[in-house]
Amino acid sequence: KKIVTWEIIDLGVKIKNTGNLVAENIVGHLSTTSEYITINNAVASYYPIEPGFYGVNREPYAFTISGSCPDGTVISFNLLLTAGEMEWNRNFSLQVSASSLKYHSHFVDDHLSDFNGVVSVGESFNLIINLENTAAVDATNIQATLSSTIPQLVIENPIILLDKIGPSNIYQTTYTIDTSMLEASITQIPLLFNATAGNGSATSA
Repeated sequence: KKIVTWEIIDLGVKIKNTGNLVAENIVGHLSTTSEYITINNAVASYYPIEPGFYGVNREPYAFTISGSCPDGTVISFNLLLTAGEMEWNRNFSLQVSASSLKYHSHFVDDHLSDFNGVVSVGESFNLIINLENTAAVDATNIQATLSSTIPQLVIENPIILLDKIGPSNIYQTTYTIDTSMLEASITQIPLLFNATAGNGSATSA
């Protein structure tokens, strides 16, 4: 099973009584050495399990996955089970899915000016930046920011907030830019685009 970054996971672990007596007073202790996992509830109990039957923990084990966990990371867990004086160790792993934002492309929309797709000093235009989520899970809590080292350049909406971009989808972010305060001698406008997600990797262009 795959799990997603920033998720709070409630985990049920099914166990089988392979012995010939009823297993009672069963308690499980969940642990991991992964730096990306915070365990919120490590201990859970089980109802008595008859021989040859299965049981699932009465209270879920709970843990949170760090938003910095890379996509595809496999997290190893250990489950220590005790029943009276008996104990067993079981190891299992889960794979993490994380979103991955990528700059895709951009174009200039200057239909309110000379409509030639080229920025001219003195005009206002929209810069459309296509932002892609290349992962198989939603990218959530996205902040897309556009900035420039030229203080006279006016970016009317430098920060765009998005709830999500779906798996393998592209979203068009639109920034309105006013160049009327720029000197006529300027031939290039440096721009920096950054986009971050709450559950995956960022991108810059």
